Amino acid sequence: MLPEQASGMGSGLGNLLDYYGVMRFISRISTVVITAVCSLLLVSSASAHTDVVSTSPIDGAVIDVTPAEISITFSEPPIEAGAAILLADVSGTELPLGEVKFEGAKISAAAPSDLPAGDYLVTWRVSAEDGHALTGEFSFTFTGKVAVTDPTNTVTAGTEESPIAVPIMDDEATGNSGATLWISLLAVLIGSAIVAAIIASRKKN
Repeated sequence: MLPEQASGMGSGLGNLLDYYGVMRFISRISTVVITAVCSLLLVSSASAHTDVVSTSPIDGAVIDVTPAEISITFSEPPIEAGAAILLADVSGTELPLGEVKFEGAKISAAAPSDLPAGDYLVTWRVSAEDGHALTGEFSFTFTGKVAVTDPTNTVTAGTEESPIAVPIMDDEATGNSGATLWISLLAVLIGSAIVAAIIASRKKN
């Protein structure tokens, strides 16, 4: 074999090895970025779950006025199908409530106008937009000192809705922007690696 041929073969082999080295680098970078993007999307999906913002009456409240309604407000509107609100006294006996109504992110049911004095437990069930079933409960005490049937006169310190400190963010927008950023970064890294491979190959030639 002539020295020139051997040299040419060596150069070609070196270029081939450089090419495969660059491709391995691109593959590793792509794997890392894709994994990060998938993790971000999973976190965004998990953080998008519906949360309770407030209840009426407030959990643990002691009220003197009969509540006109029992309500729960969420961070986003729940699905109407399967929603339920139940009211029970200390013995576990359920008291009749009105039909569950939906007002945006709030669900409510009219309370009995002749509610006896005592301790009560409210349990509720809804489904979030993502299909997750949500359940919860809260309690309140009615002293029975005042009986009010007119809903317009039922706003007292005990029955006002008290917001719970739950941060509400546009999770979908946050998740989409984060995914777009990672995908853009992936494209830049892959493009840079390809350009570097081409330049290296040309220099070898």
